[in-house]
Amino acid sequence: MNETALASLLQRGLLICLATALPPLLGAALCGGLADLIQGRLGVSEPAPPALARLVGGLGTLLVVAPWLGAEIGRYSAALWSILPTLGR
Repeated sequence: MNETALASLLQRGLLICLATALPPLLGAALCGGLADLIQGRLGVSEPAPPALARLVGGLGTLLVVAPWLGAEIGRYSAALWSILPTLGR
């Protein structure tokens, strides 16, 4: 295996890491922002509801996109395991 193929494999791995982390982070940020907006409009300054909204939003998004995340990670690991014996040559 040449250096270009190895670099491409590592780049794909990093992109999969970013792509799998992005949906839960966006879901948590949107839910937390919405809770902050509602609290600001009501004049409430309690820290617990936005934190709970971020937690529920992140976990909910993770549950929704879990099949896609698992499929992407499975495809990448299958490709990595098939190429692994040629790395030492």
